[in-house]
Amino acid sequence: MPVWLIGISMATYSAASNAIQLKDDIQGLVLASSSTHPTTEGNEQISYPNGILDLELETIIAPTLILAHEDDECPGTPPTGAVKIKDELTNAPSVEIQYVTGGNEPESVACGPLSPHCFYGIDTEVVSAIANFIMASPLTTTTSAISTTTTTTTQELCLFETIYGIDSDEVARLRFFRDEVLIKLPAGRKITKLYYQLHDLISEAIKHEGFKK
Repeated sequence: MPVWLIGISMATYSAASNAIQLKDDIQGLVLASSSTHPTTEGNEQISYPNGILDLELETIIAPTLILAHEDDECPGTPPTGAVKIKDELTNAPSVEIQYVTGGNEPESVACGPLSPHCFYGIDTEVVSAIANFIMASPLTTTTSAISTTTTTTTQELCLFETIYGIDSDEVARLRFFRDEVLIKLPAGRKITKLYYQLHDLISEAIKHEGFKK
């Protein structure tokens, strides 16, 4: 039976940690409203000042969906952390970021259940997004008493990593601009979201037509 780990808010520590430990015993991982900027409240600040970014995310080898609400105002789970998580998941076969908007007016504190932090009012849409990602992800390993099938995929390089090289100064500057400028602004987050939506299409065009720096 396929096993997926799903964590929201503080539970992203458990989900990510188990994905690290279980490796190919799970088929996928979903991280929602992830802790990437812990406040001084809570013991996680002691061991993980950068939240789940301080875990060995590079060892996760399962398809991963990262969900964030653009209006999440919980200090420990900024939506800007989504792309930072993606950057660390270097060995996951596929990583997708989905930013969501809308929902009901908050009826609890910023980190409470009746707020954008927990996707208040758009629960059905978020569950559908998770289900669609799971259904679209191939089983990494399927084993039975009769036969064994193994499918291995590799994560595609980012468009600019393909053009300039994964460790280039150009990519480092672009990441800095994305993390420190774009995703801190509403319009910038929309631009970032559009980039990831069009990324595969543009990459395929470059592969077929070629591109000069």
